[in-house]
Amino acid sequence: MRIPVDRIASALPELKKLKETSHKIDAMFLKQLLEQMQKNSKAFGDGPGADVYRDLFNQSIAESVSKGAGLGIGDMMYRAMAPKIWAKAVADQTSTTSENS
Repeated sequence: MRIPVDRIASALPELKKLKETSHKIDAMFLKQLLEQMQKNSKAFGDGPGADVYRDLFNQSIAESVSKGAGLGIGDMMYRAMAPKIWAKAVADQTSTTSENS
């Protein structure tokens, strides 16, 4: 079965959104991991604003790592969910073809 270009094109925005979301989830998990690792650390001091600097640091590191290879959690999610988007595009094509017959 051949999938028309318009069906492929209709799946691409969903795949892009899935990719972005999976990287955000990877970053969120990494940020939580960093926060737990630094729970009793005084690396940013005890003064006012230390928590803010620690949070900004963790967020920056998490986003940077997730844009690269990340931890792999986002990629696993993407690989698990992307076939469902493609299957939906194929199913939409099949239902459109059977309606036209």
